Amino acid sequence: MTDLNSTKRLRSLAAEASVPGVVDTQTQPIARGGFLALLLEAGFDFRLDLSQTRARVVDWVVVMVVSVGSLILWLAAMMSADLGRLTDLGMVSVLPLWSYLSFIPIVSAFVLVLTGPRPSTWLLAAIVVVLLLMLYGAVPFIEGEPRFSPSWRHIGVIDYVTRHGGVDPTLDAYHNWPGMFILASAVGGAIGLTDWTGLALWAPVWFNLLFLPPLYVLLSALTDDRRAVWLAIWLFYLMDWIGQDYFSPQAFGLFFFLVAMAVIVRWFTSADAGSRGARWRGEGSRDEDSGGRPSRIDRLPRRIRRVVERVLELRPIPADRLSPAGRAGLMALFLALFGFTIAGHQLTPFFTLSAVGALVVVLRVRWPRLPILMGVMIAAWIAFVAVAFLIGHFQNVAGYVGTLSDSVAANLTGRLQGSPEHLSVVYVRLAFAAGVWLLAGLGALRRIRARRWDVTTVALAVAPFPLFAVQAYGGEMLLRIYLFSLPFMALLIAFAVLPRLREETPAWLGVVVAVGSLALVGPFMVARYGNERIESFTPGEVAAVEQLYQMAPKGSMFVGVVGDVPWKNVRYEEYRYRPSGSDTYYDDLNSMYLAMSTHNGPVYLILTRTQAAYAEMILGASPENWNAFEQRLFATGWFDVITRTPDATIARFVLPGPAT
Repeated sequence: MTDLNSTKRLRSLAAEASVPGVVDTQTQPIARGGFLALLLEAGFDFRLDLSQTRARVVDWVVVMVVSVGSLILWLAAMMSADLGRLTDLGMVSVLPLWSYLSFIPIVSAFVLVLTGPRPSTWLLAAIVVVLLLMLYGAVPFIEGEPRFSPSWRHIGVIDYVTRHGGVDPTLDAYHNWPGMFILASAVGGAIGLTDWTGLALWAPVWFNLLFLPPLYVLLSALTDDRRAVWLAIWLFYLMDWIGQDYFSPQAFGLFFFLVAMAVIVRWFTSADAGSRGARWRGEGSRDEDSGGRPSRIDRLPRRIRRVVERVLELRPIPADRLSPAGRAGLMALFLALFGFTIAGHQLTPFFTLSAVGALVVVLRVRWPRLPILMGVMIAAWIAFVAVAFLIGHFQNVAGYVGTLSDSVAANLTGRLQGSPEHLSVVYVRLAFAAGVWLLAGLGALRRIRARRWDVTTVALAVAPFPLFAVQAYGGEMLLRIYLFSLPFMALLIAFAVLPRLREETPAWLGVVVAVGSLALVGPFMVARYGNERIESFTPGEVAAVEQLYQMAPKGSMFVGVVGDVPWKNVRYEEYRYRPSGSDTYYDDLNSMYLAMSTHNGPVYLILTRTQAAYAEMILGASPENWNAFEQRLFATGWFDVITRTPDATIARFVLPGPAT
C-alpha cells in the first residue's frame, strides 16, 4: 500500500508540474513484459487516451496546418532562388528576405504547444519533424544532386563491396572502417537497390529523422522535465550546422553514438540529484559498507559535505531492477553498438569512449573497467583490421598527439583563408559555436544556483573537448567536438531558459523561445549553407563525370585542378585520381604535368564550375584569375578538348613538353 501511495503521489506531482508520465524510476520496478516494457521505460509510451485525443483533435489539426504551411512557404522561397547567382555567402545570398518569415508560423506553433498546460509529446514530435524538413530537406529538394564530393565516393565504396563481395584494406581508409558500406550493400542487395544517388540526396533528412528517437530517450534520461527535453531537441536541429549528416560514415556513427549513449545513460547511469526521482542522502548518513561508522564524506565540513554528497553520491541504477539476463542483454547491446562504431568510423569510437570515461570519473557509471574494455576493442580493431592503413599513415594519425598548437593551427587559423565573404562564413561559424557553449555554461550555472547538480549532462557536454589535443583530424576536430557535445549543450541551454520544474510557466517564456528560435535561423543558414558554391553540384557537372566514365578505359587517370568533383562513384578502384585530399594544381602547371606524364595510361582532364568556385572561395583567386589560368592551361597544347559546357570541360592529355 505504501508503494502504491508513493507512486500515486509522484504521478500527482508530475501532473501539477505539467510533465505527465514522470515516475520515480529509482524505486518503481520495471513491469514484466520484455522488449515492450523496455520501450515504456525508455519513454516510448504508445498508449493514447482516446477521450483526450478526441477533445484535442482541433488543436492537432490547427497546429499541423500551420506547421505544414511554414514548410510550403519555405519551399516556395527556396524555389524562387536563382542558384546560378550564389555568392561566397552561400544560400543566404539568393534567398528573398521574406523567406525567413515562413518560420514564424512553425515557431509560434511549437511555442504554443510547449508552453501549454499539458504539452503533447506526439504533437511536439510532429512539429520538430516539419522543422527538420525545412532546415535539411529544402536544399536537396531544389538542387537535385547529392551534396559534398565524399557522398559520391561513399557510393563508389558501396558499389565496390557489392561487386566484389568484400573489401580491400590496402585500397584506402574506407576499406579499413567498412561498417557502413557493408551494411548498405547488404540492405541494398536485400531490397534490390542499385542506384544510391537518390538516397544520398536525401540523406540529411533520413539521418535527422533517425536521430530523433535516441535523442528523445537520451535527453529524457537526463531530466524529468518534458519541456526541457523537447526544447533541447528543437535547439539541436536549429544549431546543427556542421553538415555531417550527409551520406557518410560519420552520420551513421553519430546515430549509433546516440543509441549507445541512450542505453548507458538510461539504464546504467546513476541519476543526478533531483533527477528521475533520485533522493539525496541526509546529513547523518553512513556508508553501508562501514558498519555504521562515519564515512570519509561525513568527516568533511558541513557545507563541503553537502556539495560532495550531491555531486558524487552513488545511487542505484535502473538496470538493477532488471533480471540478470536483462542487464546482460542491455550491456551486450551497448557493446554491439560500440563495436559497430569501431568498424564504421575512425573517430566516433573515441568520442564514445570519452563520454563513458567521463561518466566513470564523476561516479555516474560504476564499472571503471568498461572504458578499459572499450579501449581494448578499439586497439584490437586498429591492430588487426586497420593495420594496413596505419602503416602508411602513422604520422598523420599520431603526429598531432600532444601538440595543441598544431591542432589550433589546423582547426582555427588554418581555416581563416579565402575570399572576404568566405571569411565571413567562417567567423559566423566560430561565433555560433562560441555562443552555444557560452549559453550552455550559463544554463549550468543557473541550475547550480537552483541546487540542481546536472553532473551527468555537464560531464557528457565537456567529454569531447580533450580530444582536441589528441588529433587535428584534418582540421575538423573542433567541428566534431561541437557535434558530439551539441545534444548536451542544447539541454543546458534549455535549462537556462526554462523555469524550475514545478513553477508555473511564465508569460515571457514563449516570447524568449520564439525570438531565440527565429534569431537562430539566419546564422544557421549562413553556417550550414555558406559554402554551397563548393559543396553542391549541378546536373551538368554530374552528367560530365558520367560521360568521362563512359569514354575512359580502365586504368585511366582523371585530373582536376582540385579534387572537389562528383567522381569515384563508379568502379573507382579501376581509375586513378589527381589531386588527392586538399592538394591543388591551381597555378602549379609543372606539378600537374608531372602527374599526367608519369602515368602509364590515358589521362583525362576535367574542369568544373565547382573547381572554379573552390579556387575563388578558398584559394583567393578572382574570376579573372581563374579564367587566365584556364587559358594558360589550354595554351600549353597538352590537351585535345572533347566537350565543353557551361558547367564542365573534358579534355584528353596528348603529352607535349612541360610548361615553361
